[in-house]
Amino acid sequence: MGGIRNLAPNVYNICSDDESDKEVFIEAAGSSYNGVERHVLMYWDNGTLNQARVVQVVELVGIPGDYTFKSPVARLHRPMQHPDTSSFLGEFSREERDIIIELARKVEFDERSTKNGYRVWLRELLETMVQEGFLSDETFEVIDREVPLVKRRPQVDQ
Repeated sequence: MGGIRNLAPNVYNICSDDESDKEVFIEAAGSSYNGVERHVLMYWDNGTLNQARVVQVVELVGIPGDYTFKSPVARLHRPMQHPDTSSFLGEFSREERDIIIELARKVEFDERSTKNGYRVWLRELLETMVQEGFLSDETFEVIDREVPLVKRRPQVDQ
């Protein structure tokens, strides 16, 4: 999945989500946490386009100090150049995926933050998913350890 973080064009209007149940995953850049900010995202397959796999992504994008959230976004999958950490969240219906996207939209973030980035955003989304019954505490704890997710920190004025 490493290539889906690239600035690939959004092909959602060509290969949108459908009504089938789908397996949903979390991906974290790299095979382990190296002590710096680590990009994380949620994704599921939307199908194929010209024989290339298309995945729908739910993610905070940008760089520290310039974050944004856009949805719906679907991108062509590119083969991994580096192994990434991937965790299975479960199988979700279209209705459940739509709710997850709405929960993601509601996660508060400061687009100018240099302290609270991808992993904080994902932590708060997954915590909400636990509260709403979409995710077990055990699955959350595994992802928290593997990524690791971090808690929101006070933003110091810049």
